[in-house]
Amino acid sequence: MTVDEMEDLLALWVEDSSETKFTATSGIKLDALNDANMDVALLLHNSYLSNELGQISSEITVTSGIATMPTGILGGASGLVNIRTSEGKYGDIIPVANLKIVNNTLYSGSIDDPVFYVLGGKIYVSPNTVTGIYVLSIKIPDDLVSGGTPEINEGYHRLIVRMASGYLFQSDNKQSRADIAFAIGYRKIELLNKKAA
Repeated sequence: MTVDEMEDLLALWVEDSSETKFTATSGIKLDALNDANMDVALLLHNSYLSNELGQISSEITVTSGIATMPTGILGGASGLVNIRTSEGKYGDIIPVANLKIVNNTLYSGSIDDPVFYVLGGKIYVSPNTVTGIYVLSIKIPDDLVSGGTPEINEGYHRLIVRMASGYLFQSDNKQSRADIAFAIGYRKIELLNKKAA
């Protein structure tokens, strides 16, 4: 579905196909679609986004076990898919809440089985002898533009339109209809994410 087709579908769903409330020139439908596009990308499990939004960084230098987190990653640390050392070894990304696990020598990391954690815009690498890493992540989706096509898989376009209808209903002071649109969207995302878990 193109962005123009999504705008047309959105107009139907908010019962404004004649564009009396939300005109094409106001840009409000496109703004709502962009907000919904970002929401869907942030809420969907990374496995649903890796084909279209997946990216691999160039090599990042690691000094004394610390590297700078690349920019443009969707949701910051939650947008990380994996990290590979310059030696070609993949390791475990440890959530900061479970950081004490690295005190156990079985989980402290080695050249063959490194571990990583992210804190304060830095990637901490164990062992600290690793000299370079590549970050596999989900990128922030590009803004939707009229005449364009969303980067996110077409299977999620109607979900984006559903969420966008919630934003338009809110702007039209129809909160109960907005709540319904958002509830449907969030429920679909919840069901998809359960499949991915």
